[in-house]
Amino acid sequence: MEDIESLLYQITVINKRYEEIFKSSGENFNVFNILNLTSDELSHSRFIAELLNPKGSHGKGNIFLKSFLEKIKIDYFSLENTIVEVEKNIGNIDENYDSGGRIDIAVTNDKEQILIETKIYAKDQYRQLWRYYEYGKKSKLVYLTLDGREASEDSLFKLTKDDYIKISYEKEILEWLECSQKESVNDSILRETLRQYIILIRQLTGQSRSREMEKEMVDVILKNKNVAAAFDIVRILPKIKEKVIENTITKLKELANSKSLQFNADDFFEYKFSKFSFYRNDRKYLKLRFEFQEKDLKGLLYGFPYNVKKNDCENESDKFPKDLIDFLKTKGYNKSNGYKENDWWPLYKFADSYKDGNIFVELAEKCDEFVKYVGNAIDELLEIIDEFNTAQNSDKANNAS
Repeated sequence: MEDIESLLYQITVINKRYEEIFKSSGENFNVFNILNLTSDELSHSRFIAELLNPKGSHGKGNIFLKSFLEKIKIDYFSLENTIVEVEKNIGNIDENYDSGGRIDIAVTNDKEQILIETKIYAKDQYRQLWRYYEYGKKSKLVYLTLDGREASEDSLFKLTKDDYIKISYEKEILEWLECSQKESVNDSILRETLRQYIILIRQLTGQSRSREMEKEMVDVILKNKNVAAAFDIVRILPKIKEKVIENTITKLKELANSKSLQFNADDFFEYKFSKFSFYRNDRKYLKLRFEFQEKDLKGLLYGFPYNVKKNDCENESDKFPKDLIDFLKTKGYNKSNGYKENDWWPLYKFADSYKDGNIFVELAEKCDEFVKYVGNAIDELLEIIDEFNTAQNSDKANNAS
């Protein structure tokens, strides 16, 4: 036990020292975070595409594109007459989902194409990679996610893992960016912009912001017989996470009771799409859901979910009320105040304070702040429902008169 306490103390000292370094050096000032572009997939696509573009504003020609191709092991792709497009429109999605959509990044030369689908927290669309494959059967299809996961069966349809290249922000993109930064050592603005983006990617993928800090921690663990203590800490970490979640659930239940709401946390765990919901007994179909889009409780969003994917529901009692959907669109809720809509959510928004970083630390040390945030979000959603109810009652009164 003394070995574990000693190791934790040494790691804490290193962590606090680097936090002071980050603070004094201005490293906490990150333009991507400030502009709320952390998990915006289109912004990531635009940034990466600009680097890949030989005619991009970086002024480095095809250097970044060449190193990217090397990193993802595409050996034969001509760099002559290359065009890079973002959100390439390939037509409306047809009724069979065999064609159409928007490709995040398309890299094209006279004879070949590389089609890149980027994912931060968004779910795969139905037959998404299949549609892109059908569009360019001779193209190289690249699937980019935070951790390098496989594409879903829904997205692949008839494709197999051999039909696309799987890469991650965590490894290939981060390594490519670090290589690009070295190529930009004499271009201060470009170099520092890349450095900020690298910090963002390390943050999104759960890595420490500094390789120097990582090295110091590794050195501390490897000396003074700390390795055994480190493995003991790793071994009990799942239990720590479990306790943190249990404590959070207890406080969220208290919050639900204070608002006369029912609470469900059957799917609240540390894996992907972990969620918890609040609802009223007379409206179980209308849930106020909070859902993490990635493992380790990352990418928190909240809103009104469809109980099943849009248009897939056969049970009338489970269907999300159409009049509420119409109300949300008429009032513009689905396009204002950070709210959006997709096939799984008629209304949702990302929780800016809890999209990224290590939320287990937040829940362990500042759980009351998290519960307060959830309470405010619930009030926000209930206000929308109350406005909808008022509008409905007004329409009924007008019709009756």
